[in-house]
Amino acid sequence: MRPEDTQTPPTEPQPATSTTRSTTATADRDGFTADDGVGAFQGDSSSVLADDERSETERRWEDIEARFVDDPAGATKDADDLLGETMDRIAQRWHDRRSQLREGWDDEDASTEQLRTTLKRYRSALQGLLSR
Repeated sequence: MRPEDTQTPPTEPQPATSTTRSTTATADRDGFTADDGVGAFQGDSSSVLADDERSETERRWEDIEARFVDDPAGATKDADDLLGETMDRIAQRWHDRRSQLREGWDDEDASTEQLRTTLKRYRSALQGLLSR
């Protein structure tokens, strides 16, 4: 038998452990859960742009890159314009989300349960914003 035949196979790398707060669905000390079903945007926690907006932005970027050789200054200006437009769209979506969140508590008659649910949504939105 050859020595390499008796060696143990390499093990799969293990994921790094983290000391950050777990995002499992267990309740924290305030009764909130990280998995409350509310993403950064209700129904859309994966992206701050809709799929069609993302595709259009990516298509425009590819056009800009392709034009760079023939028109470096024009392509660079268009890249700046595209970035500005994209930032404005993202900012508007976050502004709209904040307005929706305010509706959940901007009422003197809001119950503690409504406020708790709204606070969970604020936390989820903030986590989504910080993870981008």
